[in-house]
Amino acid sequence: MHPASIALVFAHPDGLAELGERLRAARGWRWSARENDRFGDYLWTSLPDGGGVVRLFAEGDGYVLDLEWKSGDAAAQVAWQALLREAHDRVLPAIGASRIRRVPGYGR
Repeated sequence: MHPASIALVFAHPDGLAELGERLRAARGWRWSARENDRFGDYLWTSLPDGGGVVRLFAEGDGYVLDLEWKSGDAAAQVAWQALLREAHDRVLPAIGASRIRRVPGYGR
C-alpha cells in the first residue's frame, strides 16, 4: 500500500487550545501542541503502531483533521480504514465537530 492521506474538514466555534483539551479528555490518542511554517499552531499525534500521524490545525473559518498513513504492511488497508472510522466516529464527535466533510489527498 502506498502512503495515504485524507483530511476531515469541520466547523467548531472553539479555539485550538480548547479543542486540544477536549481531545485529551476523550482519551485514546495522545496529543501534543506543535508549531511550524506550514500548519502554524497545530495539534499532533503519532499512532501507536507508528503507521501514521494525525494533525489538527485551523484553516479559514474551520479546522482540518489531517490523517496520514505511512505503513505499507499487509494489514495496512484494514488499519487505514479503522483509522478513518476512529477519527470520524469517535474523535470528531468527542469534540463536537460539525459540518464534517472528507477531502482525499489533502495537501499532498
